Amino acid sequence: MSNQHITNRETLYSGKFLEMELLQYIDGKGVERKWEAVKRVNSNGVVVMIVTVAETQELVLVRQFRPPLGTFNIEFPAGLIDDGESPQEAAIRELKEETGYIGWARSGIFECVNSSGMSGEKVFILQMRTFSHTKESPKNEESEDIEVILVPIVDLVNFIEVQLKQGNSIDSKIISYSLGIGGM
Repeated sequence: MSNQHITNRETLYSGKFLEMELLQYIDGKGVERKWEAVKRVNSNGVVVMIVTVAETQELVLVRQFRPPLGTFNIEFPAGLIDDGESPQEAAIRELKEETGYIGWARSGIFECVNSSGMSGEKVFILQMRTFSHTKESPKNEESEDIEVILVPIVDLVNFIEVQLKQGNSIDSKIISYSLGIGGM
């Protein structure tokens, strides 16, 4: 059985949204090592929604400027899970806030991580459905400037190629989804 474990956490920087930590841990050979990591402040994880419009079989995607990338990124709608919220409750709230759509979960919630070498943040992915007539005005936060994009599932690969040529970046979850449906 492995004896690897964290022995100490030291906060190096604490900001409004992120903290940087220096982790000390024991590796598989019993050697104490150090590792830098980032964690999100005041968050219970992130929810990512793979949303399909029922009548049209279009995916609901968002395009927004991401300062760490210095460009626009195409993503599935996503957001932080607030205190006291379940991932499913957060998904319904975030979908409505970011896109104006009112949706419901089609299947279970899948818990995963995004960048395990950098952060221990939990990501909860849900498949959701909505009807085109259930759209309201989005209620984005002040710092958000989100463009909602509907893409027919059958055109996803072509859409990705066009967006990359236009200088947008594509979130890895969209690429993974495309590969899973037989694209690319």
